[in-house]
Amino acid sequence: MDNIQTAMYNRKQRITRLFPYLLIAPVAVYLLAVLLGPLLYGVGLSFTNKTIGMPAKFIGLKNYIKLWKNGEFVIAARNTFFTHS
Repeated sequence: MDNIQTAMYNRKQRITRLFPYLLIAPVAVYLLAVLLGPLLYGVGLSFTNKTIGMPAKFIGLKNYIKLWKNGEFVIAARNTFFTHS
């Protein structure tokens, strides 16, 4: 009889320990989908020359190279980094 009571106590303790995580899990999955989905989609789009109404064409790092060659962006990035860090 003692083994049965010990097993039931261990099971109840395990359920009690896991219960908060079971409550948080649906919210965590939702937030990951809502936040990471668009972020990953945007990163994927940054490697294309997508125009509204036209299919996307993969161009690799050309957008980033063009961005870093733009003097205004480099100044704005430097100002943002040094002002907010």
